[in-house]
Amino acid sequence: MFPYKIVDDVVILMPNKELNIENAHLFKKWVFDEFLNNGYNKIFLVLSDVESIDSFSLGVIVNILKSVSSSGGFFALISPNEKVERVLSLTNLDRIVKIYDTISEAMEEVRRK
Repeated sequence: MFPYKIVDDVVILMPNKELNIENAHLFKKWVFDEFLNNGYNKIFLVLSDVESIDSFSLGVIVNILKSVSSSGGFFALISPNEKVERVLSLTNLDRIVKIYDTISEAMEEVRRK
């Protein structure tokens, strides 16, 4: 449904264009059905190709974070652009979600745990 790859046991989600009220519900359902409900609890959300994000999508991110955290997993946002990073900052999500510049940096953190 959305671009992704699995490296070791880490799911790397790579949505493009927008995460908004029109597709966020489908994105959430897909993440839960395909990955979280099947035992994957290490999720990276790559935001480099996401041009905009709305409050509904931020709620989806929080839901995924809660699910991953409750299973002892690891969740991170990767490479948000300036516009998305500003939204994360304004909503203080940058204080509760780990944000990395690259997938490699996040993978290093996962391997240390």
